[in-house]
Amino acid sequence: MTNTGVKFKSTYLKTEQILFLLDRPIEVLYDGADGSVTIDSSAATVPEGSSLTFTCTYTGNEHLFAIRWTNNGNNSGRKYDITIQKPEPCTLFDEPGLNKTLFTYTCLTLTILNVTRDYQNDNFTCQANLNINSGNSVIVRVSVPISTVDLTSPTAANVTVNAGSSQKFTCRTSGGFPQPTVEWYKTSSSNCTRNGVKIMNSIPSSPSESNGLIQVESSLLFTTSSSDNNLWICCAASNINSQWKLSGTKLLDVRYPPPNPPVIDDFNTIPHYQMIENMTERVLAEILLPVLHGAVTMASCQTLTLAAARSVGLYSSQRGVTKTRRARVMPHMRRDCFNKQHWTSISCVNPPSTPEFKVDGTPVGIAISIVKDDSDQTVTCHSFGKPNPSENDFTWTKESAVVSSNSVLSWTGGIRIQDGGSYKCTVTTTMTPSDTSKTPVTTEVSSDVTMDVLCKFL
Repeated sequence: MTNTGVKFKSTYLKTEQILFLLDRPIEVLYDGADGSVTIDSSAATVPEGSSLTFTCTYTGNEHLFAIRWTNNGNNSGRKYDITIQKPEPCTLFDEPGLNKTLFTYTCLTLTILNVTRDYQNDNFTCQANLNINSGNSVIVRVSVPISTVDLTSPTAANVTVNAGSSQKFTCRTSGGFPQPTVEWYKTSSSNCTRNGVKIMNSIPSSPSESNGLIQVESSLLFTTSSSDNNLWICCAASNINSQWKLSGTKLLDVRYPPPNPPVIDDFNTIPHYQMIENMTERVLAEILLPVLHGAVTMASCQTLTLAAARSVGLYSSQRGVTKTRRARVMPHMRRDCFNKQHWTSISCVNPPSTPEFKVDGTPVGIAISIVKDDSDQTVTCHSFGKPNPSENDFTWTKESAVVSSNSVLSWTGGIRIQDGGSYKCTVTTTMTPSDTSKTPVTTEVSSDVTMDVLCKFL
């Protein structure tokens, strides 16, 4: 050919050499040479440690007697040349300092045996007959698979969190190229698997570069629900096709409230709990807890503390004292027990007081003077307790004979001389505790009074 320019897309350019960095070969005509050269590779990306083969293709009328391979480096200057001489069997043109163990060759191919990350972005070209350069080049892309992905935080194996709140998890990959991708999963076993539920939350990733490799730190802010209890969180990472690395797992220990408030000693239907005076009882707060597989068990969440000194759930009743106590399931107890409470009123039942006396509503002592034949005067016996004595809980006796079966003592037609003397008022009540396992207690209390009958002088 006699052209003094290069014909490309109907344009003539004055040049001696043109280098196109394209993904695919392109045919170019050169001044003083009848033919074209292209270079391609066996893979667009090669894993570190693998081999990579380049092929140089010559098209033209000239006799092909040599192929020269050039590693032009990565913007750092030419690294080396390798020249293959024909005819077949082709031979290597020996150049000083060339390490022949790093490659193999044929007449038109060059194979790098162990591609390392040092080849990253190196630019390879080839040349035919030492004057026809390839119209394109091949940029070496070395992939370095990550070796690990670690779930770095939280550090504890079990993560305790309240339902509805959020917990941050962090995964970090080892270095690799290209940049790794991190995914998060929720699984039902302690072994991480990509067959679990993929967590699709917005998950920020922070890449960092070291020695030409990229590490990624991924953070997950996970909001828990009660259904997440006893599940595991983990992450998976990959940067080479489907080669996934799996992290360890963190067990979710989710605290959530029970569906119902606690039951106090089976007296959830009794708003007022009664105890006998000077007796000690133990009150237990219990609650129905949901467990796995739909089973339901009864478990003690907290022993209710009733005494002022908080004495291990024991309460000593005192006369006239009514205390309201609450069974409350505290957050630091079992994960199923908090934010639920039940109130009950605990009161003391006590025996009746020593009877006292009134005449026509006026308190009197134990010696009473009554005018003979005064039919309007009565003597009333009074006593207080819990429960309060009813009208029929009183009995009046004189010399062992019952003279009245209620609290009021009266005489038909008025008191007579023979009605004077010593009387006894007895009050009897029964104290019944709420705890049906305890026996009711019946108590009798009495007082004596003397009746002095006065005569009228006409």
